[in-house]
Amino acid sequence: MKHFYLMLLGILLGLNAISQINIAEPDFVGEVLAVLDNNTALPLEKVNVQVKITDQLMGPTKKLYVPGKSSPVRLKQGKIQLIVRAVDNNTDPMSIIRIFTLTGNKTRKAIMAKQNELTGKVSYNQYKYVAFSGKKYGTSSYLLTIPAIAPGEYGITVNNPNTVDEKMFIVSCFGVN
Repeated sequence: MKHFYLMLLGILLGLNAISQINIAEPDFVGEVLAVLDNNTALPLEKVNVQVKITDQLMGPTKKLYVPGKSSPVRLKQGKIQLIVRAVDNNTDPMSIIRIFTLTGNKTRKAIMAKQNELTGKVSYNQYKYVAFSGKKYGTSSYLLTIPAIAPGEYGITVNNPNTVDEKMFIVSCFGVN
């Protein structure tokens, strides 16, 4: 009987650890919430960005430009958790969610692709990606964990694996102090 109670206690403690985060999923695909220490959520800044191709010395460069020099949403340095709404949560989050650094003084930006003028070769995915782990959260979201994040400005994109539309590019942004 003693073993039964110990096993029951273990199960209850395990369920308590799993249910520590009790935050509703974001309303729309692509929205991101930061999980705060007090088990509340903070919506990240959503920005409609511009994608421009500029002519560089060694060839054209495709850049993503985010208005403003920093995000009004500020998070603490260290481990952070994010809830990201997707179309569903049946796809590996590493294949549809991108977390990347933004650079710049007056405007935040990230290099998306470069073309070498001499070879004609285009190199895509020039973003400086941030590593994360993810697991299913709710019915259509993911709980992402970044174990240690440094100060800076960051952007997040969520791709819909069922459609590709580059006419409108929304990035969720945050900064780390």
